Amino acid sequence: MGWIILGVIVLIIGLLLWFPIRVGVSSGEGGFALWVKLLFYTVRILPKAEKKETPRQAERRKRREARKDRKKLKSEKKKAARKKKEESSKEEKPPKEKQKKTLQEWLQLIKLFAQSGGRIARRFWKGFRIDHFTLQMAVAGGDAAQTAITYGKINAAVYSAYSVAGQAFTLRKTNIRIVPDFLSEQSRTKISGELFFRVGTLLAALFSGGIFLLKGFLAEKKQRPDKERDALEQQAVPQKAD
Repeated sequence: MGWIILGVIVLIIGLLLWFPIRVGVSSGEGGFALWVKLLFYTVRILPKAEKKETPRQAERRKRREARKDRKKLKSEKKKAARKKKEESSKEEKPPKEKQKKTLQEWLQLIKLFAQSGGRIARRFWKGFRIDHFTLQMAVAGGDAAQTAITYGKINAAVYSAYSVAGQAFTLRKTNIRIVPDFLSEQSRTKISGELFFRVGTLLAALFSGGIFLLKGFLAEKKQRPDKERDALEQQAVPQKAD
């Protein structure tokens, strides 16, 4: 009986880790939209659906807002009185000197975060997929010369980014169409797509990246130069007068 229960638990955990999630976005003349699709169920996040408010609900909302305003005003008065009292009784103390990080330490931290970010990103790339990516853009620049220049720059930027994304992600059913519009003064853009991944992929990426980041912090702490410690000790010892 125990083995059956254990098997059921393992099966449930496996199904949850295998659970597929789709995050979709679209932006165009109709505004920005964001939704999440869990199997056959779609949850719209943006734009939020407008709820009709009844007169009774409106009256309750106004009462809640009035109570919040009164509480906020009372809290601000207390803070002002406390601050005034502290300023009157506070003695002037010399500001404490904060230990500044050296350039070598900052470079080491930047290198650490870059390595960790690259590892996390590589974990994500293996299990993340972009489906139904569509980019439609009509480029306009006011006059023909400016439109042509802007069109060339946007083409170079978009297809360079598309090449990099193709090496990192799995792209399916993409549609990119960029055309110059010499008659309009304002560019128009329509973009949409879905990001597909599984719960197990996300958890594995976050877990491995967190472990790698923790190891990097510990290694950076151990490799701190001893000369900075000596400098702090010399500052603590009072110098003898000649």
